[in-house]
Amino acid sequence: MSNHDQLTSDVKDNSQKLFGEDICWVDPPPELKALTRRKPPDLVGKTSNGNIIIVEVKTEFDNTDKTNKLDGMDKSIGQVLRYAYAYVEELICQDRKPSDETLKEELKKFRLFIVGREHLQRLEDICQLLQAHGINTYHRVLPDN
Repeated sequence: MSNHDQLTSDVKDNSQKLFGEDICWVDPPPELKALTRRKPPDLVGKTSNGNIIIVEVKTEFDNTDKTNKLDGMDKSIGQVLRYAYAYVEELICQDRKPSDETLKEELKKFRLFIVGREHLQRLEDICQLLQAHGINTYHRVLPDN
């Protein structure tokens, strides 16, 4: 099993600790795979209250110099944001382009997570900036077992 696959499995096994509740993990909707320029997110799930959880698992930040990783962090955050936007546009609004207000309201149902094995302050700062603008984006560190 690759390091990435192991980390993804560990995230699923620790969803209560990471996200504060149990998550029903689902396969990413296939119609969205073409809309997210790269690969779909690592994990997609639903909470008991209907919120959608999108998780990007990051292994390449482990054991690296954390001072110069902003480009990789931007890509991680950009990926989960693109996926959430495509989800709203294609599955919720379908044939109509969502207004800014509709998009803002629908995105409140999403919680976006970037999970790794260690804390990265710059990533945390970016997530807090997005939260200040109403986008529920979080950086989580997988707990040691």
